[in-house]
Amino acid sequence: MRSIHRARIALVPLAFALGQLTLAYDPNSVADAWANHAAAFGSEDLDKIMLDYTEHSVVELYDAATDTNTVYEGTAKIRDMFSGLFTTLGMPNPFTVPVDPIIEEPTTTTKFGQVFLLWEAADKGFPRVTDTFIFSQTTFKILRQNIVTFPSGGCPKPTSSMDELRITKPSSPVQKGWDNHLAAFGAQNLTNIMFDYTAESKAMFFDNVANLPIAVNVGMTAIEGMFTALFQDLAKRTDLAAPLIHTSTFGLDGSSSGEELGQTFLVWRSPIDGYAYVTDTFVYNSVGKIIRQNIVAMKKDPCSDAQVSKSVETSVPAALAMAAAFGTACAVEC
Repeated sequence: MRSIHRARIALVPLAFALGQLTLAYDPNSVADAWANHAAAFGSEDLDKIMLDYTEHSVVELYDAATDTNTVYEGTAKIRDMFSGLFTTLGMPNPFTVPVDPIIEEPTTTTKFGQVFLLWEAADKGFPRVTDTFIFSQTTFKILRQNIVTFPSGGCPKPTSSMDELRITKPSSPVQKGWDNHLAAFGAQNLTNIMFDYTAESKAMFFDNVANLPIAVNVGMTAIEGMFTALFQDLAKRTDLAAPLIHTSTFGLDGSSSGEELGQTFLVWRSPIDGYAYVTDTFVYNSVGKIIRQNIVAMKKDPCSDAQVSKSVETSVPAALAMAAAFGTACAVEC
């Protein structure tokens, strides 16, 4: 069990002159910032939780049940998001954490920290939720946060829509890295997909069926093994869909004008292969290599061919369109 360190609290000398004690929040690690965030979330303290965000912070919230995505940028909108969430959860906050989160400090090569979290509050309409938090390496503020809420079960509806957003230059290394990854994934080309990783890369995978601790695949060999197993699982792919692909670059302070870091926030599915709802967050370095990849797969019994064919008029065109987007020869397989 990872220990959670208490955030360092610094006294502000001016407070004594004012006749009262003032506390300044001054985290010196991701663990410090995470301790504040976790405590604030549990106690539903809006002022405390907003200490972790800046005007450059961006939170994306994807509802996999309705295939809708909402973006909250800056402290006012993020505060409103948490205010609504806390109202829904009520007090005492009923959330539980099914597996230990991954908490990583910045390094000289990664230049960011992260927390990879799963939580749930089924009685309040949140059967399973995942968050990826990307932290500043200097201020330990949350630069980006990607959230996906998953439904409790059932086959997702066929979709032909794809919300693709590119907040990158077409020639940027991050965009080129994502384009290669997308094509290689669709073609199940192990050689090409491994061009996106380095010896320092980590791909973290949570499987809701196994319900084991988050699997951490470190380095090229382990990540290649992960994709080998995944490609074997994805044998049919006739209902492959990617309703959300958001790729962006940002600075070390979270500013959208910077290009030192990048991310792709992805939601995809292949229900006929048992992958009902899946999300990935990819975090890139400045040369477009994937340094971290957080994956949550909400798997279930495969949706049968009969279930797929019930919506044949929409599902087959959707499969063809998505297969084209993924760069795979679905026209042969379908």
